[in-house]
Amino acid sequence: MIYAGKKNSIDFFSPVPYKPIKFQTAPVAENSTWVDSFVETQIADKVKLGFNLITERLRKIRKLKHDWDSYGADPIEWSTIARAIDFFSRLIIQLDREKRNNSPVPFIAPLSDGGVQFEWRTLYKELTLIIPKGRESAITYLKVEKSISGETEEEGEVVVNEAIEFVTTWLLS
Repeated sequence: MIYAGKKNSIDFFSPVPYKPIKFQTAPVAENSTWVDSFVETQIADKVKLGFNLITERLRKIRKLKHDWDSYGADPIEWSTIARAIDFFSRLIIQLDREKRNNSPVPFIAPLSDGGVQFEWRTLYKELTLIIPKGRESAITYLKVEKSISGETEEEGEVVVNEAIEFVTTWLLS
């Protein structure tokens, strides 16, 4: 929740202290106005907020204990969390290169099979990306496009570098 004048915090399971990553905004060009600077700062703040929310969420997922879903699920392994952080960090860098700092922040959830799910939704499309348990497993995805004539779905597997390009292209379309 966002409260005016207070730090941003979301409590998914329980409070977990963390130190937010500090980003610096790019210097403002000489010929820009204060409005340009304000917009750039807002976008940079959104990137910082999104990154901090995602890393906080992943830290909370990491702290889940055995039977966290009440069906006997094991805790999510650190290697899976590390792959999720690596994927999201690379995605943020790629989106910054593409000057797309205003992309939606994904919903992230633990999976009972030990994976981590990223989910983006807009009015006309959805993308679900699953980082499975284990270092060598491919990342799976489900892409849904909605239109007046119905829905189309596409499923597949990609490696991390392909997943970053895939998600970037999807977010930009």
